[in-house]
Formats: sequence, structure tokens, C-alpha cells
Amino acid sequence: MKDFLKIVFGSCLGVIIASVVTMIIFFSVLGSAVSSLTSSFSRGSDKTATVKEGSVLLLDLQGDLNDQKVVDYSEFYSFGDSEEKSYTLPEVLKALEVAKTNPDISAVVLRLDKASFGFASAKEIRDALLNVGKPIYAYSDLAYLYGNYYLSSVADKIYANPETVFGIYGLSSTVLFKKGFLEKIGIRNQIFKVGTFKGAVEPYTRDDLSAENRYQIRTYLDGLWDGTKEEIAASRGVSVESIQAFADSAFFLSKATKAVECGLADSLVYRTDIEKVLASEIYGDPDEEINYVRVGDVLPLYEEGNSDNQIAIVYAEGNIVDMEPGKDNPFASNTAQIDYRIAEELHNLIDDEDVKAVVLRVNSGGGSARMSELINREVVALKAVKPVVVSMGNVAASGGYYISSNASKILAEPYTLTGSIGIFGIIPEASGLSKKLALTSETVKTAEHADFGSPMRPLTDSEKVILQNYINKGYDTFITRVSEGREISKAMVDSVGQGRVWLGKDALERKLVDKIGGLGDAVTEAARLAELDDYTIRDVTQTKDFFDEFKNLFGMGMSVRAMISGKDPEVFVRERIEYELRTRSGIMAVPLERLDVVRMDVPSPL
Repeated sequence: MKDFLKIVFGSCLGVIIASVVTMIIFFSVLGSAVSSLTSSFSRGSDKTATVKEGSVLLLDLQGDLNDQKVVDYSEFYSFGDSEEKSYTLPEVLKALEVAKTNPDISAVVLRLDKASFGFASAKEIRDALLNVGKPIYAYSDLAYLYGNYYLSSVADKIYANPETVFGIYGLSSTVLFKKGFLEKIGIRNQIFKVGTFKGAVEPYTRDDLSAENRYQIRTYLDGLWDGTKEEIAASRGVSVESIQAFADSAFFLSKATKAVECGLADSLVYRTDIEKVLASEIYGDPDEEINYVRVGDVLPLYEEGNSDNQIAIVYAEGNIVDMEPGKDNPFASNTAQIDYRIAEELHNLIDDEDVKAVVLRVNSGGGSARMSELINREVVALKAVKPVVVSMGNVAASGGYYISSNASKILAEPYTLTGSIGIFGIIPEASGLSKKLALTSETVKTAEHADFGSPMRPLTDSEKVILQNYINKGYDTFITRVSEGREISKAMVDSVGQGRVWLGKDALERKLVDKIGGLGDAVTEAARLAELDDYTIRDVTQTKDFFDEFKNLFGMGMSVRAMISGKDPEVFVRERIEYELRTRSGIMAVPLERLDVVRMDVPSPL
């Protein structure tokens, strides 16, 4: 029987290895072909425009605006189109700095129909545009969604297609409640939390919003709406009341002429005529051809500086997860997430003598409590050696605030979502579903709680007490870290905690942040704390684009990850199988310390 099993296993393993080898050969050939093509997809391709006298910086961004470059698979389908329009926030800010200082750039044109960004990022770009000191023009052929219009409203002239929709209709947040559906199919979530305002668990425990959660959502939506309305009104020279009336009257469903009548746009121009209109504005000659340059064209002109003093920027963006890339999942792509890399990068900067200060850019709604504690620990250790300044992006809440709380200084934009100091755990229980499916189970165990967390049975009363105490201790650790970092009492932290989300401008009043400002302001603050008159910026956390990632996986000379890792192919395949089993098997019989049930998330409200 053992010999038979060996033969079966050997045959299966042979099939797996043969399949892997076949894939290697295929992707190696494809990788070689891709390598020969990637030059036409990279920045600085042969379509790169030259910055010359009278150039115009065109911001026609597409997709989500992130802090870091993430894998963009759309590039795979855009053979021959090398005009990249997906850039990071730091790249856009650098391009605007070039536009400000370069005499050959005479104007900026915004076309943001297909762009998506949070209000904090929009605020940072908007402030940078206000400082460019050159004419700015905005045009939309499709729609001015509210965030895009908020950013575009800084322009000297706003143009739109006569059919353009002006999406100025206010802000809303919709929560989908899953409790009833889950109960109907026989799944019940056992929830344990600390935080009156910790609304992330409500979709699993309620059929509607709690009064506290409804209040906090309404509060930060009103703050976003009122703040952006005031900025738009100031830029357009109209009253706040007129913007509110535009939204309340549903004029976004009217013809675009209504936006012109209300002072929200200057004139309506068809797409085929806009170039002549812009040329007339910029050069005084409608027949002059506009020399557009994009972000990638002007980035080489940005002066990084050559000082030996460095300020390192570490980007902590995405969900906080208990992972170590290359080990927990050697096949994972290099996408934006906060994992062991961030802790390791901060740890390595302690002994880096060239780095005099560090800016930790945080853009996260939270995640693993365990990884948050590790990163917080590295921030504390690093701060003991050199200044650490946190720059909060669109959201730095819950776990995102946890990793920020012990920095030397914390800066946030007025529209940053932060706080959410709270913690919760979720244990799904599916005995009802098992019954519906006629599934039965029987457990043999060596200790009373050996099957703790099993979805096949509900928690006992004693286990519920144990887990709630565990969550309580986690919350106490959280507010202790905040108390130590912010130098305020635990009672005060608890009073502004309880899972409540705050806008940056409100967090400032409650001593959760030190200043209002963006990434550039954080760098300036770091230089001030380190007493640096000159310095060079060094980006520490780097991500890759699609073709870099593709070549890493399948390019020539990288025949298989087993060879990359130096592992025996049989070991590599076994680890791959173990990984698939571990990640696909849910939470069945997994001990608590191996579950990601203790979390500190805040869902995106918009």
C-alpha cells in the first residue's frame, strides 16, 4: 500500500513539475518577447514630448491616484500606446513643482474625466496648483464628478462640452447590511469589539445604522461637503448658498448651460474646438499648435538635490496584513499593502547614517492588530535615533492611526479620515448552514478549547468572555500606544477613541495630529526637526509596474521562482501546495493566534 501511494504521489508530482516546466518554457519565450517590447511602454519612450518654450503641462490622469506605483495590468493591453497617464501623487506634485519653476512651461491644462482620487489627495494637488503661479485651464468632455470638479475649480477658466454632466449633488455614504442574508443561509457572525462608534462590524450585527455610527458618518460628510463648498465658492467667486442650491435643485441633471448660468463654468466648447480655444487663451493665436507635455515628460527636470543629508520617505499604503512577501506567498504580486516590508524598512533606517530624518506616508484604513503593533514598535525605535514625521493621506484610521501615533510629529490634510481608535474580532459560525446542507461533523479533542473558533459550533459562554477580554486588552494596548505617542492621558484618548472617525481638521483640535499639511509639508517639518538646511529626498518603498512584475515572474534567466529562491523544485512545489491549502481552507480549526480576526479597520466611507 505504501509503495502504491508512493507511485501515485510520484506520478502526481511528475505531472505538476511537467506542467510547471511547460509553463516556464512558454512564459520564458513570452517574457523574452515582452522584454523586447517594454521599452515602448516605459516612461521616456519615443513618444516623449520635449519641454520647450511655450509648453503646456497636461494633467489628463486616469484611474486611481495612489501614493505608490502599483501593478497596472491595463498596460498589457495597450500595446503601441506609450502615453502613460497613471501616475502617483508624489509624481504629480513633482511635475507641478517643475511647472512652477520652469520658464518654458507657460500654463497647465486639467482633463480629469477618468481620474479618481480621495479628497485629501485632491486637496494636496489643488494647493500645489494654486502655487504654480501660471494660467490654469480645465476641460471636461464627459463629466465633472464632484471630486474632479473640486480640483478643477482652481482653474482660471473652466470649459465643458455642452453635454457634460456637472456632478455637484452632494456627498453620501451607503452601508450594505449583510446580517439578514447571512442568517438566511445559516451563517452567524459572533462579534466582539471595543468602540461605541466602531461601525465596521454593523453590517454583520444590525439591519440599520446605530445612532452613533449615523452621527459620525453625517459629521464627517458634512465636514467634507462644507469645506469643499467653501473652497469652490472662493475659487469661482460665487456664494456657498448657490452651490448648495445647485445640488438641492438637481441641476446636475440639467443641461451644462445651467452650470455656466450659476458661475460654475465659463463657457461650453465642443471637443473638436477646445484646442483652438485654449491656444487663443495661452498664445493669443487660435491656430498655434499647443506643445503638451505630461507628467512623465517633466519628471526628469525635477531637481532632487545632491546633498549627503537624506530624508527618507517610507510609503505605508493599503491594508495592514500579516504577511512577509516572498515567504508567506512567494507568488504574490508587488501591490500596495502594508506588511512586514514596512517594519523591516523602518528597522533598517535606524542604522543608516545618510538618512537624517524619515517621513512615514500613511494611507490605510487599518487591518492586522499584530502587524500594526510591530510597525508601531519600529517607529518608536527609529524616533529615538532620528525624527520621524507621519504624513497622512486620504485615510489613516484604526490600524493606520496605530502605526502613526508614536511619530515625532503627525501631519494630516483637513479632509483626511483618521482616528477610529478601536478594535474588533469576528468569529463566523456556520452550524445553521451545515444543517441546511445536511452536513454533520464530530470533533475529537485533547483540551476543552482545542476547537476554539471552529465554524461548526458556536462559542461557549466562557469562550465569549475569554475572547471579549482578549479584545479589551487589545484596545487597552491601542490607547496606551496613542497615549505614549501623543503624550496625553489614556482617559483622553478613550474619550476621542471608541472607534470614532475624525476628519483631519477635527483631529487637530483633539490632539490626534499636530499640523494640517501634505506630503511636502511633512518633508519640510522633518528637515526642521533634523536641523537640515539642505537635503535630498530618498523614496524607500518602491513598487513595480506590470512589465517589471511580469519579467520578474517569467522573464529570461528567471525560469522559475524555485530557482530564484534557491529551493529544490520538490520543496518549492510542496510549499506552493501548502500555501494554497492554507489560504483556501478558510478558518476551520485554525487556532486564534493564526486567525486574522482581530482587526482595526475603517471601511471607506465614500
